[in-house]
Parts: sequence; C-alpha cells; structure tokens
Amino acid sequence: MIRAIIFDCFNVLIDGSHSHGGLIQAFPEYSKQISDINALADIGKISHRKRNKRLIKLLGSTNAIDGVVTFDAAQNKKLLLLISGLKEKYKISILSNAGNDFWRFVDKTELRKMFDDILLSYKVKMIKPDTAIYQLATKRLNVKPEECIFVDDSANNVAGAEAVGMRGILYKDFMQFQNDLNKILKEE
Repeated sequence: MIRAIIFDCFNVLIDGSHSHGGLIQAFPEYSKQISDINALADIGKISHRKRNKRLIKLLGSTNAIDGVVTFDAAQNKKLLLLISGLKEKYKISILSNAGNDFWRFVDKTELRKMFDDILLSYKVKMIKPDTAIYQLATKRLNVKPEECIFVDDSANNVAGAEAVGMRGILYKDFMQFQNDLNKILKEE
C-alpha cells in the first residue's frame, strides 16, 4: 500500500529554475567537469560560492555563467495543487540534489507547510542515485520503500529509487505524471 510520495524539486516542483543543466547544454565539451563541480556542491563538499568560482575558472568568465544560469524559479502550480489534495491521504516529501543555495529558489515557509519532510543532499552528504539517500528518505517518513512513489525528471534517479523498492515515475510533464500516478494508485 502506498503511504508516501517523494518528489524531486528542480524541473518537477519548480520549472525553469537555476539551470546548471543549461551550462552543460551551452558547454557540452565541459559536461563532465560541470557535473563533477555541481555534484561536489550538491553533496555539501563545497559551497555555492566555491561552485561558482570553479565554474568561472573552468569556463573563463562570469559572463558565460550569467548568460546561461537563471534564477527565475517558477512553481509548478498544477502539481502543487495536486499535491495539496494528495497530502490528505499520503505523506509528501522532497528529496533533492541541492547545494546550500537551495533556499534562494524556493519559499521556505510555503514548502515547509506543504511537505512532511524536505531532504536536501548537501545536508546529508549523499546524492541521488545513491541508494542510501532513498533509504534515509523513507526512514525520515517512517515508511518502507515499497510504500513510496518517487518522482524525478532524471531516469538515473528514478532507477536508484526503484533499486531500493520504491515505485518510480519519470516526470516529463504534468499530464504524463498525473496519468502515471493514477495508474499506480489504482493498482493499490
């Protein structure tokens, strides 16, 4: 029986937010280095400031970063409205690979009201798809992995959740997500 639904934040709950993925698209020749730098920040080994310094050193200027990385996070209002209804029956949480700059993109007060737990990678020194972070998420919600649905826009992260026994949904858009969620919940 499903008792909890766990959501990724960026490109799921929040659309078009700070896109270090945009840097990878703009500078594909540096994709591995950009990913490695971002992973260090997401796991809490370096600060947001140090991440940006390393990216500037790698890419050559702040203009390269400023032209691609945006900080205009927009809430996925349809999804948040659906979540408010799901909260009546399910535990709802966030599990996000995020650095210590996470709160620059979201309203702390609003999220804390909507979610039973917010698990950020930099605080626990683990990142998705490490299976230990999914296990920690279930422990914090006091549920078993098989009682959870995990929603993320990364196939690797969904696979990590499924490896510990969660049901996974790869988020592409709201309609597809809603259909996939309804299928899983009807099976229950």
